[in-house]
Amino acid sequence: MLPFLLALAALAGRVAADSGQVAYTFPNMSVTYYYDNNQIANLDPCGRATAMPKDWSKPTNLGSTACGKSVRELGTNAVIALNSTWMSEVGKGNLCGREVQIWKDGHQVHLLNGGGGPFVLWEACQACITLPRIDMSVEGYVAASGDTKCQNGVVGGFEVRVMDNFVLRAGASRRAALQPATCVAVLAAALLALLAAS
Repeated sequence: MLPFLLALAALAGRVAADSGQVAYTFPNMSVTYYYDNNQIANLDPCGRATAMPKDWSKPTNLGSTACGKSVRELGTNAVIALNSTWMSEVGKGNLCGREVQIWKDGHQVHLLNGGGGPFVLWEACQACITLPRIDMSVEGYVAASGDTKCQNGVVGGFEVRVMDNFVLRAGASRRAALQPATCVAVLAAALLALLAAS
């Protein structure tokens, strides 16, 4: 059993190294929120704090995106929107579904609830053409900024990395679209944790 687990761990590391390289880097970016898939997060701190209507993000949650399926159809708060001109120039087919990493002061930002996997590029942002920022969910914004009362709205000083691996493919739901590299890495980590516990 141990040789199998070690081989699986080595494979996971090799696959992750092969598919998790930085393709594009955007330094000194700001983050803001533009949707809240509250069926997932079950909270809307920014909506409450800023006295926005209860369903303020419903049109965004339900509307189609630059990459197809709506945020609600994907069932995640991990969707990221980047500069629509850049996305058009590079080509949405080459960008939609890529992993996005968000860093500040040497620390990577992760969703607060720990679920939903990595951030994913799935939307184009018109306002981001002239403003060096990314749009994200309320949950992502709070995790990145620490602004739990949504007093700032836009917070700067982030590095945004668009990776060369795809964590979501067009036409698939979030849960059904995990790529083989992700599955192998998750399986290896679970098996190694099981081995360590025994």
